[in-house]
Amino acid sequence: SGGMRTQLHYSLKVAKWATPPQQQVRGSLEMESRAEKYAKSSRLSYLGTWKTRLKKVLLELRDEEGPESEAVVLMKAELGNGGGKSDGSEWVLHVDVDCFFVNAARAKDERLKGKAVVVVTGLDDWSEVCTASYEARALGVTKGMFLAAARKVESDSKQPLHYVRISEELFTFMTSITKTIYRFILAFSPHVHPLSCDDVYVKPAPQHAGTLSSLQAAARILAKHIKINSKVPISIGIGRNPIIARYA
Repeated sequence: SGGMRTQLHYSLKVAKWATPPQQQVRGSLEMESRAEKYAKSSRLSYLGTWKTRLKKVLLELRDEEGPESEAVVLMKAELGNGGGKSDGSEWVLHVDVDCFFVNAARAKDERLKGKAVVVVTGLDDWSEVCTASYEARALGVTKGMFLAAARKVESDSKQPLHYVRISEELFTFMTSITKTIYRFILAFSPHVHPLSCDDVYVKPAPQHAGTLSSLQAAARILAKHIKINSKVPISIGIGRNPIIARYA
């Protein structure tokens, strides 16, 4: 009947256009491979593994043998014995690396300093922008946009963008920066509470927990030595509790 012919015709069309099983398997493997590659090269990959990386860094710092580095000795000498008698207030420091991914890339390649830098998961049009420098943001590049959109921003603005692809090599370099930062923080105070790969709360050691003005001076010294030795800029907020310190 007409109904049977229609049903048969539909079945034949489905059969004709159906993907062969071997192509389905190959397609599934390719999709899985792309997903795995994306996951390993994403900003979230680093953020998701920062606790493991940081634990390794802290254990390495704990187990270091021999005298302190000359740079740490210089910082301690500049800090001196503290700011005198405490006024009884308790303070918290919030140490934060400014644009960690961008500034790590710049520390790795000094030619990127002052340039519009865009950190991406890959170099094809569907790659994602993980973060961007302030210069790139001013042109209209935003975190989360596709690389194709960033390239259009570059074309429309007629300003060159410098793309940095996330890689395990960059992750390893960032971990070495983290180690340097914590070496100085722990020389300042052993009381730390890490929040992420690029920010940490610090309770000042007793010799630095004097007045607010003396603690501010000590924080400026700490920030200066971290920047000199890690090549990345940091900011330090001070408050009577972690929330105030974070937004100071």
